[in-house]
Amino acid sequence: MGRADERMTRDYELLVILHPELDAAALQAASEAIKGKLASLGEVTLADFWGQRRLAYTVRKCNLGFYLLLRFTASPAAVLEVRQFLRIEQHEAVIRYLLVVDEKRGGKPTAQPMPGAQAEQPAPVQAAPPDEDAMARAAAERAALEEAARAEAVTPEEPAEAAEAAGADQPAEVAEVEAGE
Repeated sequence: MGRADERMTRDYELLVILHPELDAAALQAASEAIKGKLASLGEVTLADFWGQRRLAYTVRKCNLGFYLLLRFTASPAAVLEVRQFLRIEQHEAVIRYLLVVDEKRGGKPTAQPMPGAQAEQPAPVQAAPPDEDAMARAAAERAALEEAARAEAVTPEEPAEAAEAAGADQPAEVAEVEAGE
């Protein structure tokens, strides 16, 4: 059974949150150590540094962290080694990580250069031409909603006039009810 596991490889995605107080050299060393460990267990297909981001909640007394996304191919037995490496050998640099089987989901946040590393200029992205029909439909919907809001926005009557109108109707109704008894 061990030989079958060695031949079978899977694609994994590892998101690591590194401590925000790491300087550029320590950050580079930690990311290189993690990439090196993954390379020794399989093949690293993507190493993407997302930069410093705010955490949703406090983790190990930190509200910020440096995000590092790694995609790699390795055997399922290598997952245990990766987890042990992150928990034991990199416990001071790594504040949280998530290791999942990569399902080829696509779509990811924009990469940022590592602090202290030379930044590569990304190719400019061209926006898709606007869909004129969709824009016309959206404008028509907006106009209809605004018209409906204006129709519902009736000017309120003066409180005294509203009370008189309600008071004038009430005695007649009360008189009819009393007469019917």
